[in-house]
Amino acid sequence: MWKHFLKQTKANFLPYDILNLGFVVFLLGITIFFYPLLPNALCLTILYLFCLIMIVVCANKNQVAHYFYPILLIFLIFQSMGYIIPHIHHSYRDPLLYQFDVLLFGGCPFNYLQKWIRPWLTEILQLGYISYYFMPVVLGMALFLRKDSRFPSVIFAILLGFYVSYIGYLLFPAVGPRFYLHFDKSVYENTYLAGWTAHLLNILEKNKTDAFPSGHTQISIMCTYFAHYLGRNWSLIYGIMTALLIVSTVYCHYHYITDVIAGILLAIICLTISPGLEKRLGRG
Repeated sequence: MWKHFLKQTKANFLPYDILNLGFVVFLLGITIFFYPLLPNALCLTILYLFCLIMIVVCANKNQVAHYFYPILLIFLIFQSMGYIIPHIHHSYRDPLLYQFDVLLFGGCPFNYLQKWIRPWLTEILQLGYISYYFMPVVLGMALFLRKDSRFPSVIFAILLGFYVSYIGYLLFPAVGPRFYLHFDKSVYENTYLAGWTAHLLNILEKNKTDAFPSGHTQISIMCTYFAHYLGRNWSLIYGIMTALLIVSTVYCHYHYITDVIAGILLAIICLTISPGLEKRLGRG
């Protein structure tokens, strides 16, 4: 049925458009299923219908709109999950994730990290953390400007990475050590830009249950992998940013180490399965 619908629209659907449609329909289905439990269910339904229309319309527009509408789509989807997850789960998985960390390291790794906290280091690592929000966009812009034919495949893989991490948030909601262990205040003492940035992120991010897996780790690794399409210097820069970012996720108490390990594994899985899944959807 969906293949017939896509043909009827006469839009230039690429595999990542179909992936986007599928995930939005998935969230719409969750919204309808849990409708009585969601205070903003009607708004969510309207939002997801808008997202479906946006995908169809942008698939029939010029390349700029077609290639870059996923930036807005990902933002809307991520924020919308903050209106779903807290209402369909009675508890979060922070105790379990924290115990995994304790089991792996024989104690609380965050207590050990307290010894290494320095204001200047916090400033650097917080900048490394927020580089996540720019890495996919900058990578995409560079590939687009170079007219790299692999760009649509890169979009598909990175979107797949986002959606896999979002499913993790739905299944294993956790707020992370910054809220569960209340360590974040000591990290940002005597800092300037880092403390302000962390506070701003807390305000802007509606979805706070995004600890497991570490999407920051997952997406940054995937971007670093694709950066080699642009040359050695790009790979080096992205590699350094990713290393700083991964360290920052734990140092700044955004993620448990278990989250980071899961993010690394999921990045590898997504990079492995993406080409085959893209071909399969492309044949539709």
